[in-house]
Amino acid sequence: MKQRVLTACIFAPILLMLVFWGGLPFFAGIVLVTVVGIYEFGLMMQGRGVKWLNWLNMIAALVFLVCVAWHFGAELIYALIVYIVLMIIWGRRNFVSFSEIILSVIGVLYISCGFGLMTSIRLSYESWLYLLLIILVIWVTDSGAYLIGSKIGKHKLAPRISPKKTIEGFVGGTVCAVILCTIFAVKFIGIGAVYALVIILIISLLAHAGDLLESVFKRWAGVKDSGNFFPGHGGVLDRFDSLLLAAPAACLLYYFYEILKAI
Repeated sequence: MKQRVLTACIFAPILLMLVFWGGLPFFAGIVLVTVVGIYEFGLMMQGRGVKWLNWLNMIAALVFLVCVAWHFGAELIYALIVYIVLMIIWGRRNFVSFSEIILSVIGVLYISCGFGLMTSIRLSYESWLYLLLIILVIWVTDSGAYLIGSKIGKHKLAPRISPKKTIEGFVGGTVCAVILCTIFAVKFIGIGAVYALVIILIISLLAHAGDLLESVFKRWAGVKDSGNFFPGHGGVLDRFDSLLLAAPAACLLYYFYEILKAI
């Protein structure tokens, strides 16, 4: 627990400062966690005996990240086609099954596009408060679920996937996020209470889903944590699993909110 607290005290302020600064420091941080996330994903794939072309997947992830962050739609499609063709050629030469290639492509897209959409919110629209809201929703959801689940949790949520998660923690974490983060959204961002409640509820539910999805993959890979980038907390994929799934929905909700404001 001491290691977890120490790590949180070091990395949480760094994350908040990068979100506030934006620009090159924020993008550099996103590139770092994307590279580490792809590396962790590759190690877990290799742990299951899946061949992994590290350099190509790293390059592809960074290209996808940039395309998504700056809305290069056509370039993203071209890059994806080239990536898939290269993966198929490499797979045929190295006796890699088509299902393993597809799993690799999905993993690279999932990680790079999730971080790319986070970057899009911060850099393309200079919405640091909205990105901060997303992070706070996930933090409060996770912390609330842990505290409430550990105190009163009796009914298992998904025992085969994550034995420690409870229904009480699931509900409690979401309720905490909705109450606390709605107040933050209305008071500091100026979002209407009803719309803020809807946004936060969706992000909180997706945070739970992202956590469970990561647990499914780790069980498949046979590992407890994706890595040790954050001592006491696990790897990048352990810490950003909720954000990676919530980011696409949060991005769409943000665009919709901007459209509503313009009407």
